[in-house]
Amino acid sequence: MKYIKRSMESIVIKLNTQYPAILITGPGQVGKTTMLRKLMESENRKRKYVTLDDLNDRTLAKTDPKMFLEIYPPPVLIDEVQYAPELFSYIKIHIDESHTPGSFRLTGSQLFKLMTGIQESLAGRVALLHLPPLSQQELYGGIATAFELDLEAVSEILKSYQNTGMEAFLYYYRDKDATEIDLIIEGDGKLYPVEIKKTAAPDRKLINVFKIIEKSPLERGVGAVLCIVEKLSAFDSENLIVPIGLI
Repeated sequence: MKYIKRSMESIVIKLNTQYPAILITGPGQVGKTTMLRKLMESENRKRKYVTLDDLNDRTLAKTDPKMFLEIYPPPVLIDEVQYAPELFSYIKIHIDESHTPGSFRLTGSQLFKLMTGIQESLAGRVALLHLPPLSQQELYGGIATAFELDLEAVSEILKSYQNTGMEAFLYYYRDKDATEIDLIIEGDGKLYPVEIKKTAAPDRKLINVFKIIEKSPLERGVGAVLCIVEKLSAFDSENLIVPIGLI
C-alpha cells in the first residue's frame, strides 16, 4: 500500500532538533508508527526500532530497563511505550547526561497512563503530539495543514530559564480535534498557556483555546499571546498580550 504523507511530519522534524524526546499519542492503527518509521528512512542516523508489543522486549523493558536501553541505545524509536513506564526514569537519566536532541521517539496508545509517567520523569524533556486519523486533505493529497510553532521564541524562553539556573518544563499541545496551544509552561503546580503569533493586532479569539487546560488536573495559570505589539497589555486579568521583545 502506498504511504500517505502526514501533515504532522514537518512539526516532528522541527521538534526533533529541539527536544531530546518526542512522544506521539493516538488510537491504535492511526498511523503513528508508520509515520515515524517513514521518517527514519530519510534521517540518516541509523535509528533503531523496537516495539513493546513484542512480549520478550516488553518483559525486558519492565524488569531491566537499563539493559533494554543498552540493547536499544538512542537514537531509537520505541513503539507502545505505555507498556513499560519503568523506562521513563532511565530515559530521563540518558537525556540529562547527553542533552542530545532527537534521541528518543516514542509512541503510545493510552494517553492517561502515559501522562502519569511523563509528568513524573520526563517533564520539560519531551514534546507531546497527538496524531489524529487521516484528514481529507491527507487522503486526497491536498496541501498539508501547517503546524506553526515559533521555535525561535521558545528558544529564547529556554535561555531565560537557563540563565537563572531554573529548569524549564515546556510543552507543545495538539489533540485529535486539531486544537493547538503553541507553548505550555508548567510551574508552581500550574499550566501557563502561550500562543505565539506574528501579528501586531492580536484577536481575543486566540485565547479561546486556553479553555482546554481546564480539563487538566493542574490549575491554569495566567495565559499570554506573545506577538509583535510594541507594549505590554492584556485582554483581561488572566490573559496578557506580551511583546516578543520582552523575552
